[in-house]
Amino acid sequence: MSSISHWILSGDVVPYELGLRFFETLNPAGYLSEGTDKTCLLVSFYGATETTSEATWEVFEDLEDFNTKSHEIQTSIGLPLHNNTVYILDEDLNVVPQGIVGEVNE
Repeated sequence: MSSISHWILSGDVVPYELGLRFFETLNPAGYLSEGTDKTCLLVSFYGATETTSEATWEVFEDLEDFNTKSHEIQTSIGLPLHNNTVYILDEDLNVVPQGIVGEVNE
């Protein structure tokens, strides 16, 4: 396990508690990228279930970065993948302002 540099998750939003457990358990236990002082990165790909594809991605470098990119207990889904556009819509299918909760539409 000492040679793992990236831990990749795909599908739904990374549950906040899972991200905390990842950084509190795996990285402090000494699982560093071999030959470096870098901890294993948690990489999250997110996509709508209906399309079974990834639309966004986020990289969490360590526990501090994970907490910075998480808002309260909501984990960031990141930015759109190259050549993609992601819209966050309300229940009436209107685009919501940045930072407002809604549903992903790609």
